[in-house]
Amino acid sequence: MPSNKLLYILPDVTYYAELLPTKKEFTFAVQSFRQINGEYLNDTEFLPENIEKLFSKFKGETFTSLVLPDFLFTNTIVTVKETDETKVIAHLKETLLPSLGLTTDTHYVNSFVLTQFKGESRVQISALEKSVLAAIRVSAAEHNISIEGINSLSWTSKSIISLEPSISILQVGSKLYSALHYIGIDQTTVAELDEIPNIVETIKTLKGGEPSIQTIYLLSNSLVEETLTDQLKATLPIQQLASFKEEDAKMPSYIKQIIESGMKTLSIPDYLTPSFKLEKPFDSDLEIITKASNQITKENSETDDAVSSKKKESDMPKTSNTEKDELPTPTLPEKTESGAALSTGAQVKKLDLSAPIKEDEEKVETEAEKEPETTPVEKIKAVEETSKSEEDVEETTTATKEKVETPAAEEPSTEGIDLRKFSKEGATMTHEKKSPVTTSSAVKGTVIKNKSGVGNMLKMVFITLAVFFATVAVGVGVGLGLLKFTQNGTELTPAPVVVEAPETTEEASASAEIEEVAFVPDEYTVLVVNATTKAGYAGTIKSSLSDADFTTIDAANAKGDYDEGNYLLVAEEIPGLKKYVEDATELSFTIDTDTKDVEDTTEKYDIVVVLAE
Repeated sequence: MPSNKLLYILPDVTYYAELLPTKKEFTFAVQSFRQINGEYLNDTEFLPENIEKLFSKFKGETFTSLVLPDFLFTNTIVTVKETDETKVIAHLKETLLPSLGLTTDTHYVNSFVLTQFKGESRVQISALEKSVLAAIRVSAAEHNISIEGINSLSWTSKSIISLEPSISILQVGSKLYSALHYIGIDQTTVAELDEIPNIVETIKTLKGGEPSIQTIYLLSNSLVEETLTDQLKATLPIQQLASFKEEDAKMPSYIKQIIESGMKTLSIPDYLTPSFKLEKPFDSDLEIITKASNQITKENSETDDAVSSKKKESDMPKTSNTEKDELPTPTLPEKTESGAALSTGAQVKKLDLSAPIKEDEEKVETEAEKEPETTPVEKIKAVEETSKSEEDVEETTTATKEKVETPAAEEPSTEGIDLRKFSKEGATMTHEKKSPVTTSSAVKGTVIKNKSGVGNMLKMVFITLAVFFATVAVGVGVGLGLLKFTQNGTELTPAPVVVEAPETTEEASASAEIEEVAFVPDEYTVLVVNATTKAGYAGTIKSSLSDADFTTIDAANAKGDYDEGNYLLVAEEIPGLKKYVEDATELSFTIDTDTKDVEDTTEKYDIVVVLAE
């Protein structure tokens, strides 16, 4: 039984799927599936180096279809006030297509009539710029890869979308692709998963301009479904087409449904799905590829020079130095004329536009949004310096305490100690120095000369002197006792106030301060990358980190290969980071300070969270 192979190349992920027909006509089941994460598109251009690596994995393969994102294509529905096929073709070739800058020299163009009603024709115009496929043509030819047709993502979902006016939203990789359906396709848009409000506003605008829109058909995870349902419940009903079965754990059910419905759409002859053939490489392709490769090499060289000045070169594989910005959808002019109500039963007619037409190129410029640069946070270094200062204070305090407690004949001097060290946050503590008290043990007495012949008087003088000396001795003894007692009290009192109390208080304060500022989430920029096959997993963890007060977070697919587990890639260890992230996500992480540049080539983030489990 023949198999069919589809290759989906999106900005941040590639899907390879082999499908086999089932017993029911025009239905298929995925037999083998492979997801390859990487960066394949920058704005509206393929990255030649990465496309070359990708195609080297599929040498000699034959693909039924190469499915590319909608924003690479022009898809619009116009109204022509003619019903004759010859006149419709003439109007397109001579007027409409030149006004859109679509010529057969620069674009692959595929147009057909959707409906005809009351003298008017509704025409689908689909186009793809030839230069966009330069890298595809060169790499496919080099690796002998055959591609039968090239299709846009939203067109491949037609088999599960009602013919009534409706809107489809497909979640693939880290983006949401939406399109307006009415037999054909119009108004395709793309947005990041964290930009759901943009999709909501687009749908409300479309509903206001096309009141006949009936339903939103959704293929996404449950989180996106809940958010859209809540924000659009007053605008349009949402029909989720994914099943969320347990057996689809390794391959999300919405991805499986997108792939299987895509093969069904391409196999039904009644669906005139715009398909473009892949030609052999043009002479100009080599110049385009060489120029792009040189630019990539130059950017990688500049990045390597910047990294090597800060750290030794890592053994991990190099990746291209490109930033992941939102990929804009080509802007098209409004429909030429407003259309009346159309019948869905009219036959779809394909138009032959192969004849040469006028060339009138119109360049569409896009500019990637620049994310504000953030400076590294140095608060933890300040805390470490504070900690060292506190250790010095503790050593000084211990030495001072020992000096005070050592017995000495004289009062310990405080002239060599700067007590301001013990103050918190620069406050000053004063210590009053007691003036030493001096005493004299010698008492001068009055000298009385004896007079000869006066016996009684001399006797009385001796008694008086004895009493006087006794009184002086008692007074001196009491005075010395009081003085000693006062001196002992003065020596013991400063010990608990000046030395011991500040030691305990300062250590506790420093510990509390370090613990308080150990990790501040809103001062770090974070990139969450998904290295698993679970689509949208990075967006889920991103939401958990946002709830944990991280303010600057981006989500993407991983560029490197990792052993099973979860990793925190940082330039240097950040105290408290691991526990904080584990508490916020309920996952276990390993700190890695050597491979951050693999995911963050431009050093735009402080922390890279790798989900590989």
